[in-house]
Amino acid sequence: MNRDYLKNLIKTTHPILLIESAEYYRIERELISLCESLKKEAAEKQDKMFQREFLAWSFGKSVGFGSQINDPVTLIKKLNETENVVVLLPNFNKFWKDAEVLQQLINAAERWRAYGITAVVISPIVDVPVELSRLVTIVEWELPSESDLKSMLETLLDGIKAEQKDGRHKNVVIPSEDEKIVLIEAARGLSEFEAENAFALSLAQGKGVMDPKAVFETKCQTIKKSNVLTVGKYTETFDDIGGLDILKDFLTHTTKSKHSRGVLLLGVAGTGKSSVAKAVGNALGVPTIYFDISKVFTSFVGASEMAMRDALKTIDAVGKAVIFIDEIEKGLSGITSSGSSDGGTTARVFGSFLTWLSDREEGSSFIIATCNNIDELPPEFLRAERWDAIFFIDLPNAAERETIRKIYEKKSGVSLTEVDLTNWTGAEIKTLTRISRMLNKKPSEAKKYIMPIHKRHEDKINALREFAKTAAVPASSPEARANTRSIGVG
Repeated sequence: MNRDYLKNLIKTTHPILLIESAEYYRIERELISLCESLKKEAAEKQDKMFQREFLAWSFGKSVGFGSQINDPVTLIKKLNETENVVVLLPNFNKFWKDAEVLQQLINAAERWRAYGITAVVISPIVDVPVELSRLVTIVEWELPSESDLKSMLETLLDGIKAEQKDGRHKNVVIPSEDEKIVLIEAARGLSEFEAENAFALSLAQGKGVMDPKAVFETKCQTIKKSNVLTVGKYTETFDDIGGLDILKDFLTHTTKSKHSRGVLLLGVAGTGKSSVAKAVGNALGVPTIYFDISKVFTSFVGASEMAMRDALKTIDAVGKAVIFIDEIEKGLSGITSSGSSDGGTTARVFGSFLTWLSDREEGSSFIIATCNNIDELPPEFLRAERWDAIFFIDLPNAAERETIRKIYEKKSGVSLTEVDLTNWTGAEIKTLTRISRMLNKKPSEAKKYIMPIHKRHEDKINALREFAKTAAVPASSPEARANTRSIGVG
């Protein structure tokens, strides 16, 4: 939403606006400014048609009414006696669930439209009764832009500079222009109130040096309130992952581009798909957010769709980050039967996710989704512009297994040189070192407790390989893959 749009809604007297936001004070300042602007225009044109007075009401607060108003019904009746006003009503949607308030609003709406009265309801939740659906205009409120955040930061720093002239805050180091850019990026997705607190906290925790990590920690509070998003504290790096040279090279270049979207990693379970996703955030120096799509679904009508919208809105607000979706096919299982099994809920949730994948801003967040069973994903999920590329991660080849072996030997102190690891996955090799230490036995003896996936799911792995021939890019170079032994040999 921009200022001109809100101004035009008021000028054309839309009787009830519902602004989806929790930024009460910022919206209040904007409405006061708009009313002053409309007054000035009316004076210049000598036409009072678009002139508006600012009013506000909530429990314990009445602005511009002349006396305290104690209930919503009295408020509506009082507004019916006015004209050419904009009244701010924080969380007034809580009242329209009452039958009398609801009917009073329905009765008043036509008069308000005729007499220049606009009620602006602010709420972080959109819950409009069906009876008001044609009378209420929902307005999306954008969080502070980069220029807004820059202005806030500069205002804070100007205040500090002024106080430094008086001998105060001598320990505070004014950040450079490059450091300011990092701070502003860290604050993307915060409300004005949150950003101001975050900048102040960064000064306190940095002991005079503004620390972007402290700013991002404030952002993490928003993520922590979500049931489906988690800020991952992963330690993996590309050095911990053996092989996958093509995939690593691709991610190294594309993740830093402002045009990047994300990748889908298809492959055999245990071959490093999740480890790659966790390592990318550390390689970029940005947070990795784990998105558990399965938690989106609830038994309440409309709640699943709202949970998905809220999660995607939070991701967009966070800005630069890696979004990790593990085994995405499980989170979206049941799409094909959604119409008969859940009233179409899964299909609607999936549809909104697909639209977001295609329409979201390039270079904001980088999505890494993993998939073990491609049969459970519909074809439209794989089309162009959803992903930068779809990669297939096969069982490690001989060179990759050797690299993986050395990595886990170094980490565990267990020698695996006497064990034939042909067609073993990285996860299985790691498990072997752990069981060997746990049982205090040689790896050759501990090996009997592990049943490698290539022996259990030969058909599924071969089916994945056939699919990948025409639909995915190999994660390892052709020269290396030529050394991979076929399943069933060794």
